[in-house]
Amino acid sequence: MSYGLSPIHWTVRVRSAEDGSMVAPLRGEELRVREAVSFDGKGEIPSALEQFFSSYGADLVAGMLRILRAQRMEVFSVEAVVSGELENAMVHLGVVGEEGSPRIRAMSITIYVSADGAVGDLEEVVDVAFERSPLHQTLKDSVDISRRTVIS
Repeated sequence: MSYGLSPIHWTVRVRSAEDGSMVAPLRGEELRVREAVSFDGKGEIPSALEQFFSSYGADLVAGMLRILRAQRMEVFSVEAVVSGELENAMVHLGVVGEEGSPRIRAMSITIYVSADGAVGDLEEVVDVAFERSPLHQTLKDSVDISRRTVIS
C-alpha cells in the first residue's frame, strides 16, 4: 500500500573544487569528497568509497534506532563497521594492461547492538532494518554482502 504518495526524488549537485576535491552543497553544508580510490588513507577529505560505505552503515544504524525506539526499547548503542573491496582498483586508475571491473565486489558489515531487549527481539530488529534499508536493498543483488551481528 502506498497511501497515494508520489515517489520521493532527490537531486544533488556535485562540482569540482580548486583543490581537486569535489563539493556537494547539501542542506547548507558542503560535503567534500575526493576520488573514489585512495591508497594512502591520509588526507582531510574522505574518498567517495569511504563516504559510500559510511552512508551504507549510517542507513542501517539509523534504521535500527528508529525500530528500537518505536518498540520502546532502551538503546545503549548501535554501531556498524563496514568494509569493502573492489574487483580491480587498477582499472579505475587507468593502469595499462589491467582488466576486469572497478566495481565493488564484496562488502562486509558487522552490527553491534546494545539495547534492553531479548536477543531474539534484537536480532529481528537487525533483520527488519536490512529489509527496510534503501541502500541495502539496492546493493544486495549486485554485491556479495556478508553480515554479522553482535548483541550485548
